[in-house]
Amino acid sequence: MGGTGVPTKTARYYLFAAAIFFGVIEKLSGIGNTLCVERDWVPVLAAASASASTTGASASARPGYDLTRLNAGMRRIDLVCKLVAPLVLSVIISASANGSGSGSGSMKSGVVAVAGMSCLSWGVEVWSALRVWRACPELWVGGKEDGYDDDGDDDGDRVMGRERCSHQMEMSTVDGDRVIHMQRERARPRLSIMQIRKAVANAWHRQAQQLRQYFSTDVWIPSLSLALLHLSALSYSATFITYLMNGGVSLMWITVARALGSVVEVSSTFVAPVGIQYLAQSSKVVPGAEDGEGLLGERATTEKQHAVGLERLGLWGIGWQLLNLMPVVFAVWQMGSSETDLIPNGSAARSVALASSFTGQPVATISVFFFLSASRLGLWVFDLTSQEITQTRVPPNTRATFAGTEMSFVSFFELGQWILAAILSKPDDFRWLALGSFGAVGIASVMYAFWVRQQRGHLTHWDSIRSRCDCAKGRT
Repeated sequence: MGGTGVPTKTARYYLFAAAIFFGVIEKLSGIGNTLCVERDWVPVLAAASASASTTGASASARPGYDLTRLNAGMRRIDLVCKLVAPLVLSVIISASANGSGSGSGSMKSGVVAVAGMSCLSWGVEVWSALRVWRACPELWVGGKEDGYDDDGDDDGDRVMGRERCSHQMEMSTVDGDRVIHMQRERARPRLSIMQIRKAVANAWHRQAQQLRQYFSTDVWIPSLSLALLHLSALSYSATFITYLMNGGVSLMWITVARALGSVVEVSSTFVAPVGIQYLAQSSKVVPGAEDGEGLLGERATTEKQHAVGLERLGLWGIGWQLLNLMPVVFAVWQMGSSETDLIPNGSAARSVALASSFTGQPVATISVFFFLSASRLGLWVFDLTSQEITQTRVPPNTRATFAGTEMSFVSFFELGQWILAAILSKPDDFRWLALGSFGAVGIASVMYAFWVRQQRGHLTHWDSIRSRCDCAKGRT
């Protein structure tokens, strides 16, 4: 550091590299924690809760509804924390700035606040996880994934290894220290090119096997559709916020719009359970002979109705998102092309024209905020339904592998969004990025609709629509 206590330029590079390194570790740890809790723990906890509630009670309780409410509750906690944390941080920074009268003091207070909130939340998470782990013995049961070490060769290898080890120990006892020294020399790991190639080949083989396992399930289309939505930049992300600020929209209005969008997102956690229950009850499910009779048959029928409710609400959710993004794309396209097409790229006049196109069209700007916030309802409804579909239809012993592969696709599409944002980096090129984002959501909608039609054989009850139309004509 220099004499003023400010890090030198080289020290800043090292600190920045260290921050990126630990940020990557934190990101990977967070993904692993999310996969374990949301995809492995939650279904087990919901099943344990359902079995405990039905013990000595009526067997007609909805077996999947507990999982729905548990998923919605956890998502609600996550979204509320994401809404409250920036507000608390801004209050702390504003209060410290008013007290110290300098921007550097407020920045240091913000850094300390972020560090303190992170440490506090980590402690609460660890305490909560340990408490849940100790309270639910069902989580202690481990399972071996299908397709890995199922032939029992590892057990035989371990037995043979123990026999070889005991034989070598006998030789060591007989021959003395010379044999022991020779065995230690032989036991030292020596990496060769063949061993490295074999390790790389095994890693690729395992990845290929996981991909085959992912696409062999009957729910890979909903999972991939959800991952494809991360390619869209039509959200309150850094890319879209930067575009709005370059367009002359004040940070205050962006903050207000983002807060309203977060409120809509939280409301989706209340809408999803109610919507699934309503669509499940209104579904026309004919009991089959394989369902049995009595309470078992009623339970099987309820499970089928719940599955239909999940599929139908997921279709409504992604359709609602696509419908609300249409006016957003139209407004962005109009504001980006109304006054800038005749001005050369990269000029200051073009940036001024882009800013005036936002400030001069308040109705279009408000429409962007309104419909973008409304689309978040459909996004998170679809997220909750797709998550439960994969939780209930993927075998427990392959659930972790499936979730990990899905997260790989999510990261891949997120990387694609950032690459496209880097290529289309000019503010007036965002309209093309918005159009491509809308296309990604449209492709995801078509994929999910195709899957629902495969599962149900239809998308819409046309006979019910015709009967209602005939009734309306009869009344008139």
